[in-house]
Amino acid sequence: MQKSVIEITEASQKIIGIDITMNDSWIRVTEFGIQQSIIINGSPYPVPEECQFPIIRLLNDQSFILADTRTKKNRSNLWIIDYQGKVINSFRVGDSIQDIVAFKDGIVVTYFDEAFGNFEGLDGMVFFNFKGEVNFHYSEVECYCASTIDTNQLLTFFYPDFKAIVFNLRDSSHTIYESPPDIAGASAVTCFKGTPFFHGSYKDKSGVHKWNLGSKETKRIGEIPGSIRGLKNGRFLAYYQSIYSVLSIEDSD
Repeated sequence: MQKSVIEITEASQKIIGIDITMNDSWIRVTEFGIQQSIIINGSPYPVPEECQFPIIRLLNDQSFILADTRTKKNRSNLWIIDYQGKVINSFRVGDSIQDIVAFKDGIVVTYFDEAFGNFEGLDGMVFFNFKGEVNFHYSEVECYCASTIDTNQLLTFFYPDFKAIVFNLRDSSHTIYESPPDIAGASAVTCFKGTPFFHGSYKDKSGVHKWNLGSKETKRIGEIPGSIRGLKNGRFLAYYQSIYSVLSIEDSD
């Protein structure tokens, strides 16, 4: 794996959420409070509404997504915002958000177990269009991690069975794969050339495992310490000892 390290000065407010843009710069959101802000290309902008547990994700080269992962009934908690800090749209995506994965035609939201069986029917995995309408929904107890495979395919990893489910977002179809015990409980995943790489399983907290979908075995290709999140295109974002690192899967792996 290749590694690039970026040190970020957090200044007067702690960074809570972060993502990397298409030109390898950073978008960030600071901690909950009266001066909470979004930082885009080094410039701060006020959040549209204070977010106690914010998550920020790149949407495209002109806009990004901000969401509050915990929310009250009837409150909008996802905003699509341009790089000048202007809100393009906002809508409700429910409580107990685990992760957000952006696609060209919509936004995937995954949820942790507190959302399961809620009255809104927003749990497991939900694919929204940019108006906030539900394209389709797959109910499960909890989604531990998710990743894009390509422009129209999503890989999800659901608790408690830890089966990998690949969704085709164009036609709402899906394929289920039994996964090896080595990756049970993995908390991060990225896909490189159609192959998933998992991190943080129950058995191997720091290990990175390559798994060819459908295979009964995995290959351990390395390890990453710290808090890890999968990015698109075979990359992981790591936070360890106050340093953010981007690690990329290599062809040789």
